[in-house]
Amino acid sequence: MPKRAETGFGYIERGETGREGASFRVRAFHEKPSLNVAKEYLSSGRYFINSGIALFSASTLLDYAESYLPELLGHVRTALSHDSKPILRPAYAACKGVSFDNAVLEGAIDKRCFELKTGWSDLGTMESLREAAMSYPSEVGSLFNAIKEGLPLNHFMT
Repeated sequence: MPKRAETGFGYIERGETGREGASFRVRAFHEKPSLNVAKEYLSSGRYFINSGIALFSASTLLDYAESYLPELLGHVRTALSHDSKPILRPAYAACKGVSFDNAVLEGAIDKRCFELKTGWSDLGTMESLREAAMSYPSEVGSLFNAIKEGLPLNHFMT
């Protein structure tokens, strides 16, 4: 569940609980709301922030691509059927820009969502960065010192 009203994310409106009790049916996706609407979502307890994480079997994803993105899939198949790299640039250029959420997820049948309890946070705002720094002061302090000193950051990526 969101901790505070956020306007920079899309939301997932959850429906009834799944048979196994861990999942929820997706009632609807809602794009980035106004602050007042985000506050309503938060107070209702029925909305998750859409983290953009989606899980599919390869065959299901291919089925959705055939149903919802046939033109894009055709360009991908063209690119994959050639051994030469020069085909990639024109095949990519021919693809229309489309949001995966809008093109596939919204049309998908039997959508389910799970509450992710990992401590994940998008550090896209100063408030969320401050919260992370307060939650993990020694780690964040070490990271900021490494950045200030110009040290390699690869040991922070474990």
